[in-house]
Amino acid sequence: AYLALGWSPQQGGELVAWLALAQTVSGLGLPLLAARKEDRRPWMGLAIVMQVAGFGGLWLAPEAAPILWCLLCGAGLGGSFSLIMVIALDHLPDPRRAGSLSALMQGFGFILAATGPWVAARLHHLSGDFASAWQWQLSGLMLMSLLVLRLNPRHYARVMGARAMGQPAPLTQRAQTVQSNTPA
Repeated sequence: AYLALGWSPQQGGELVAWLALAQTVSGLGLPLLAARKEDRRPWMGLAIVMQVAGFGGLWLAPEAAPILWCLLCGAGLGGSFSLIMVIALDHLPDPRRAGSLSALMQGFGFILAATGPWVAARLHHLSGDFASAWQWQLSGLMLMSLLVLRLNPRHYARVMGARAMGQPAPLTQRAQTVQSNTPA
């Protein structure tokens, strides 16, 4: 986007470096801060707000504070990715089931994320600038905000099933599980 505004490739690369640095720090830091409470939605909300501010700045005032916009986007992206993986593990105490849920989320998430650059390029091609790409990103964040509101830990047991939340299986099922895990 900044190359289209006349910036050099080196200046654009510096912005990418700032974004990556913020993404790394937030990706490690926000889950650590969120570990103190069972409800991680406030921290996820912070990650979303950072992205909204960053993408909003890229859209409305790209040259006003480009490093700040990249830092906000990077911190929001890194934090939200790490937190959503932790939230997935919060849903299921059984490591195998939690791993399966996490793999499903990552697989779907990476496929969805892979469409981002393509959609942004198409929107840029159609409109001639990146404003529509930033608007599309912001609309995705609004949808994500609505989904995050539903991640109430008090409802995990009901949503994921009582057994998923650590209630023991009936004795007959435990015996069958032991038998099915032994070699024939």
